[in-house]
Amino acid sequence: MERYDIGYMTRRGCMKYTRNPLAAMLLAMILMAGCGSDSGSRVGTTPGEPDPAGYIGDVNCLSCHDDQKREWLKAHGNLDVETMTFNPSYSMLEASCEPCHDRGSLTDPTVEGKGWELIGDQGPVRPVVSCEACHGAGGYHFGMGPLPRAVPGVDTCVVCHNQDVPDDGMHRSTHIAEDYEQSKHARSPALEGRETIDAHCAMCHTDEGFIAYSSAYNFDGDAQRENPGYDRLGDISEIWQPYSEDEISPISCRTCHRPHSGELRAPETGDEVGDVIFSREFNTCTSCHQAFVAYDPTDPNETIDYFLDPGIYGGEFGLDWADPENAGRLEYHNPIANPFGNTSHLIADTHFRGWFPRKNADGSVTQVRVQGYYLGGDGLNPKNENACTVCHDPHSAAMGWID
Repeated sequence: MERYDIGYMTRRGCMKYTRNPLAAMLLAMILMAGCGSDSGSRVGTTPGEPDPAGYIGDVNCLSCHDDQKREWLKAHGNLDVETMTFNPSYSMLEASCEPCHDRGSLTDPTVEGKGWELIGDQGPVRPVVSCEACHGAGGYHFGMGPLPRAVPGVDTCVVCHNQDVPDDGMHRSTHIAEDYEQSKHARSPALEGRETIDAHCAMCHTDEGFIAYSSAYNFDGDAQRENPGYDRLGDISEIWQPYSEDEISPISCRTCHRPHSGELRAPETGDEVGDVIFSREFNTCTSCHQAFVAYDPTDPNETIDYFLDPGIYGGEFGLDWADPENAGRLEYHNPIANPFGNTSHLIADTHFRGWFPRKNADGSVTQVRVQGYYLGGDGLNPKNENACTVCHDPHSAAMGWID
């Protein structure tokens, strides 16, 4: 293959789409700056005339997108996640795998880029799902035009993640598409009949709102993901404008998963020596299914390391719940803070051990002791990789164990 210069590619691509030399020069400078962090060897084919229907192959995509390449290798690129090396043990699969792992793309650059590929000179041929399988043909983009699917949606993911995925131990789960389509995540009842949705509601009830939230609110030290309580969520509505119905979509695959790596959006958090305290799964799920959980392996009042945070819920003796500051720190749907709240929308009063404030019919509040579902290493343990999916199928948003 011919080695090419990114500057040449940029100049050629820019001049193709503008007749203003000054604009072309400025655009070239911007594009070259954007690719600067991915500098290094560029192995591929010299861009020719842009072809909207032409597939260019992963070698050309990955030579410019190093950040995405690192993420892609963890999942669709089929890197061995244990050794972080290319896995030579993959065997050529049966023809039934071709809809998602089309062998043809190895030898025929005109096919749809799903396939068995050799990524440059690094590693063996292995079953990858290529960039163009999700984003569409890159011929036009290779000349610096847009991609057919710059941000792939659910309709792209379900082409492969469906009931046809073999339940053979190589794939983590099957029937994802069918389960998702029947779930509350897909139907998003909170959006029904609304022309707009406030930002604090969109944070958990829409794809776009959650992605914005996951970027804006990260983590506080070694704790779980920072969860804004009732008051802070209300304040967000004064900072972020409401979303219109045209700007939002239901919770989808990319809401919880990073699309290139397949990893959950929330990273795990741990202590100063690197031990995991809250797993990726726990941090991702409790971003919306709020529960304020404390961790203290030295607390003599607790028989387990994880318990409902007494700083939020008041502990055995409670707090002055008539004080709006105390009530405002609770979950958004907590009836003590929100007159329209409902305990059926909470998980803190069922899933975790500790003292929890319960609102009575007369408006008074009683501190009750919750036993929770903590079952040691096999049950609800926030550090477990499958802290939530040990009981719940996240794709159907219902009870159902995931193998």
